[in-house]
Amino acid sequence: MVKIESVEELNRIKKSNYGFVITLDEHSKAVMHKTNCDFLTEENYLNSKKTDDITKFHWHSTFSLAEKEFPKISSCNICNL
Repeated sequence: MVKIESVEELNRIKKSNYGFVITLDEHSKAVMHKTNCDFLTEENYLNSKKTDDITKFHWHSTFSLAEKEFPKISSCNICNL
């Protein structure tokens, strides 16, 4: 798992089009996204950091690694993962 610590890092991951990004909402519910998902914007990333400055965007290379870290993960409705 890689905690996405900056907008630049998020953009590099999106450009790579490899792996999966896991986002956590205000209730710590994990949602898995493809790296090209429309939800993964700079604005959404920055808004997630405003609340408590804890990284809520994580990158995993495979689905199984993400599932091990977040057992109750759900799929994104935007990118239809």
